[in-house]
Amino acid sequence: MRLFKSFGSNLVRSAVLCLAVLSGVLFATPKSFAQWTNTAPGLMGLVTENGGAMCYREGILWVANSTLVRSPDLGNSWTPVTLPNTIVSPIIDISFFDKNTGIFTTVLDGVWMTNDQGANWNQILKIAATNARFGSSTKEIFVTEAFRTAGARVYVSQDGGMSWNSVSIGRAFMPGLCVEPVGDVFVLAGTAPNAAVYVSTDRGLTWNSRAGRVDFDSYTLAIDSCSKERMYVANEDAASPANLASELYVTSNGGVSWSVTASQTIPFYTGSIALAKHTVYVQSVAKGLYRSTDFGSNWSSIGGPSAPYDTKLIAAIDDNIVFAVDPNGSVWRTTNSGGDSLKITRRTHTIIATPATAFAADTLSACDPTMIDTIYLRGTTCDSRSLVSLSLLGVGATHYKILSQPVSALKGNDTITLSFSGGIDTAYPASLEIVQDDGTRDTITLLGNGRPHTAVKLNMTGGANDTIGGTIYMPILAETDVAIIDLECVLHYDTAILIYGGTFDVRGRSIDVPSSFWLGRTKVHIDGATVQSKFSTIAYALFRIFPTHDSCSRVRLDSIVVKAAPTACATLETDSLSAELCAKLGCGTTILSDRVRYGVMPNLTLQPNPATHEVLLESNANLGEGSIEIVDALGRLCLQKQVTLSNHSPIKISTEVLPSGEYFVRVKTATMSASLPLHIIR
Repeated sequence: MRLFKSFGSNLVRSAVLCLAVLSGVLFATPKSFAQWTNTAPGLMGLVTENGGAMCYREGILWVANSTLVRSPDLGNSWTPVTLPNTIVSPIIDISFFDKNTGIFTTVLDGVWMTNDQGANWNQILKIAATNARFGSSTKEIFVTEAFRTAGARVYVSQDGGMSWNSVSIGRAFMPGLCVEPVGDVFVLAGTAPNAAVYVSTDRGLTWNSRAGRVDFDSYTLAIDSCSKERMYVANEDAASPANLASELYVTSNGGVSWSVTASQTIPFYTGSIALAKHTVYVQSVAKGLYRSTDFGSNWSSIGGPSAPYDTKLIAAIDDNIVFAVDPNGSVWRTTNSGGDSLKITRRTHTIIATPATAFAADTLSACDPTMIDTIYLRGTTCDSRSLVSLSLLGVGATHYKILSQPVSALKGNDTITLSFSGGIDTAYPASLEIVQDDGTRDTITLLGNGRPHTAVKLNMTGGANDTIGGTIYMPILAETDVAIIDLECVLHYDTAILIYGGTFDVRGRSIDVPSSFWLGRTKVHIDGATVQSKFSTIAYALFRIFPTHDSCSRVRLDSIVVKAAPTACATLETDSLSAELCAKLGCGTTILSDRVRYGVMPNLTLQPNPATHEVLLESNANLGEGSIEIVDALGRLCLQKQVTLSNHSPIKISTEVLPSGEYFVRVKTATMSASLPLHIIR
């Protein structure tokens, strides 16, 4: 990895992404040309270090640099994709969740996302970013920051990029990112002279370092889809050399230790990696591509295009179909793995389902949130077995649900995710039967238990204030037989009318959950509130009200989770509450609200001026009903009209009867009066 070239005055370090890579091309031998086809000569323009990426998803191949193109037919045809004209730096990483929804990163222009196959792009994060990956859905997004001396950050969004939380790992650069759809998240992070793999088991909230180290100046982390313990790192060692060697690292224990399986004097490897089912591909700066069919232990040259270092310009569609980009921006393709088509078969060892029981220690009432557990289907290699069926059996089966399962052939590291919903009975015995295509049957015993619950009643009380910008206190009340309750919920409010001032417990302490503020909603946690048998206040929310189009605004409370004392479970009688906050709405309230809150004053315009046959009067605010008078220079009334002045709704005034000369247009409403000069020309 190296520092990016300077755009303006910014110098930022480059990035790496998992399982999607590109590269340029200088062919190593004449034989290379016979095995590779130039599908798009010069399509991407000149390629230099620090830019370019490839991604293949659901039949579409995406190639990115300073431009972006896509091919729906494996390179037989190409379609340019229009990017926003505000993007000035190269794309360094691109990833798609499906054929429609994708994301790319840049160093100077932040992170961009499309939901319509590239027809439109929206900026979702304004940071110098290296890598971006989707998680379990298009709502879950992970992004790594390019550089921060005090520790680059991993950004996580659970709502499609509308809001973000971030965590610093404590290392300056993060050149690699890999995300399991359901499971762990991995980054390669380093501060000179070395880097390590960091793992998050809670979707980016906390991170732990693996013990093994690789050279700092690396560019790609890739993880075998059959085993997350098998990882690859491409170290180009070109910008910040550690040992003047460009190396390929392999680990089979998740980064606890690393082996160097290939080492060349720099410059040699570009830093890109592409993985197929049984094959690993890397690219060099002058000798084309190299391939391993034994998990990175040995590497063979297969010719093809070379590329500058710090690029990710190779993509493996399968073991035999590989794409790569050369320094002139041409996109090359091989359909036989560079010359010798691969037919690799490895039988998977027996798949073992673990653990043997699920939910054995879990006791839930009907009101508790569902419990999630995971069954692991383990094997040593990746092919051949398929899942025939999953079945929930037994008298308690209705309390369990299969949330996710392998879609097709088992890979050897698959998972089945189950949920358990409690009840009021003592136990809900059931079993999960797993049937594979070879007839193997595994049975997982499900042992969830239920327990009684106690009702909790909640209420909210609205309020009113006659002052624009005045404060309203909105109580949150509870009634239950449980003496002490904990409550977590989300407060929703209209930011056009209300300014949120925080939620507090009865002792005046803030109970807003840190890092859980979004536009128009906030998560709050009421910890250990004392509740009497009748409704008692357990918290209150504070708002300032600025009435505009409405005099009242409704505040809603939902996503409520109630936890009671250890001996009793509480259930809610309703899953949402609402209350109305009001202020007087009279003449000029909207204008006064805008003036107090935003400093906005009403403004009137006349167009055209000078005028001939007619003139348009327009206001930037809702002024309501009023009158328009046109008087001449001597103050004589020439025209009078009753009107309603609305925000940016022009009013047409005919001046046909007025001779040439100077006039004044007088506007009067309940909240303002103004006089505008008007010149008539015949």
